[in-house]
Amino acid sequence: MAMEEKLDLVLQKLDSMERDMSFMKQEMGSMKQEMNSMEQRLSSRMDAMEERLTRVQVTLENETNQKIDVIGEGHDFLIKHLGEALQMEKKNERMELEILNLKMEVRNMGYDIRDLKRKLALV
Repeated sequence: MAMEEKLDLVLQKLDSMERDMSFMKQEMGSMKQEMNSMEQRLSSRMDAMEERLTRVQVTLENETNQKIDVIGEGHDFLIKHLGEALQMEKKNERMELEILNLKMEVRNMGYDIRDLKRKLALV
């Protein structure tokens, strides 16, 4: 093979490599555009998610926490009044027992009075 033929083969190979390189540059450019597009979409989605997260945090701070505080205050109120109600219930039970005792004493007094009247009637 002559030198000229060898140079032609080398030139052909170089042309082929240049075409391949050109194709690869185009592909890289296309991939770069796709990556930029994906980056923009991801950035947009991240911004939307951050905004949504901020709204959730604000809701938690402004509404949920306040409602939890109100519920807690309600529980404190109920606990306080439950104690008072239980004390009143105990007092009522004591009073009912006292009334039953007094009824029994009055009944016994009635028996005693009846017995005394019978004894006086016999005399």
